[in-house]
Amino acid sequence: MYDYVIKNGKIIDGTGNPWFKANIGVIDGKIAGISKLTIVGAERSINAEGLIVAPGFIDSHTHSDSTVLTNPRCENHVRQGVTTNVSGMCGTGDYKVEEFRNMAQKKGIAINMAHMVGMNKIRELMYGGRDRTRWRVIKSTESEVEELKKMVSQAMEEGAFGISSSMWNMYSEDILELCDVAVSYGGCFDLHSRGNDGQTLIEGLKEGLLIAEKTGIPLNYSHLYARHPANWGKTVEMIRMIAESRKKGLEVTCDVYPTLLCMPSNPIALFECQGGTMSGRIHSYPMPDKTFEQMMNDMKDNETYEELKKDLDKCYEKEAMLIHEKREKLPFVAASAMPDVRNLRTQYVVAHSKSHPEFNGKYINDIAVAMGIEDPLDALRKIILDDEGTTIGNTGAFREEDLIAALKASFTSIGSDSSVLDAPPPPERLGSWRSYGSFSIVLDRYVRQLGILSWEEAIRKMTSLVANRIGLRDRGVLREGNWADIVVFDPKSIKNNATWETPTRYPDGIPYVLVNGQMVIDEGEHTGALPGKVLRRPM
Repeated sequence: MYDYVIKNGKIIDGTGNPWFKANIGVIDGKIAGISKLTIVGAERSINAEGLIVAPGFIDSHTHSDSTVLTNPRCENHVRQGVTTNVSGMCGTGDYKVEEFRNMAQKKGIAINMAHMVGMNKIRELMYGGRDRTRWRVIKSTESEVEELKKMVSQAMEEGAFGISSSMWNMYSEDILELCDVAVSYGGCFDLHSRGNDGQTLIEGLKEGLLIAEKTGIPLNYSHLYARHPANWGKTVEMIRMIAESRKKGLEVTCDVYPTLLCMPSNPIALFECQGGTMSGRIHSYPMPDKTFEQMMNDMKDNETYEELKKDLDKCYEKEAMLIHEKREKLPFVAASAMPDVRNLRTQYVVAHSKSHPEFNGKYINDIAVAMGIEDPLDALRKIILDDEGTTIGNTGAFREEDLIAALKASFTSIGSDSSVLDAPPPPERLGSWRSYGSFSIVLDRYVRQLGILSWEEAIRKMTSLVANRIGLRDRGVLREGNWADIVVFDPKSIKNNATWETPTRYPDGIPYVLVNGQMVIDEGEHTGALPGKVLRRPM
């Protein structure tokens, strides 16, 4: 007796092969049969006539290890058809993988996690906290490197899939040592490069390719984008560099998120997150112990606002000085990849303003000129007050031609760079449409509307491409014996609803999602089932 039979659907199996009509039977969490013949004897039969049946999507870049234990239903991801997250990215993943697995199993989670150990995280643990490792370039001693290598070994032995790093304050020599450990276990390396945020994109990729060449570790370059008009077009050159490296025998891939602006934020946080880094302020961290109303009152009061602005300027000056220090200390390849500090006066965008829609998508220095206001930050303040605190800001614009070029590359997967959530965040932190719409955006806009990708190629990028990259052999493809991570969606009605105006709305057109053979989304609604697992890398 089958638990489920999904019949009459167009099966796109995740390999990139053309769709075919067949029926799928599921028993005890796994795919027990795929047949063009009628499969009889099921607890429940689902008629997928006119629908696409595909492997559950694998989000290739997330930070969900930080949220899944408190957001176990994983609403924003599973409603997009995502059944597995690659977590611990940008160097943030803890090395205690078994402890994470046990907590997740005890709590219950809706989707699977494939965890990466983070270089930055283990350095924080060794050096005594994020603040020290974030601000300073620290060259590890031989004994410290050995301690870091032990942490990586423990993580890999406990089932981590590889190692991730944002590289900001690390010497290349330390990175090479840790990559050597990860690759000895069959792991991979996910790189958020030093140049990811600015004008040194090419140099940052070169450093990553050099690490891959020296260690032999499979490399994935995170967030392949070119932010700000001065950098538009560099994405095409980076794609060429990756393609050339693959021809030479290097195993290199990349991922993108399919939006044309970076992470949304409430610009109040730029002023209120005192004492943090520029990156922290942009990501609304750490938020003060104040209500939203209190923060709005700070923006209204001229004296308080001027003090907050001074603190923001001091943060910029401090970070500029420390970046200069890093360039002085780091060897040439790494130093050349270090970007300038983010200058918010020339690099901050108003993504959405209800009171000033004419400025949507504009940089605040251009808005200041249009308003006749000298300081761009003062222009931003005016918009915040006119919007009564609902302004959505952003740290830079992408060009759609660059995104399309990246999507067309055969080695590019889809990664939301987000975390699982069960409910929208509070207004001062905002919700990201990447969190609620990355996969539906690809299927809606770049497949259904524009025809940039075929259904088969888009689904391959969301499934087997990622599974092959990290070493998952029993997921990512609809095949007998594989785990039954399955999404059923309507190619005619699938629609992304996550926009700047409504960033936390779920997509339409995804009626069924199974995780490990259990129905998590049934007729568009969450069942409450928590069948997910913290996966182990195959040995």
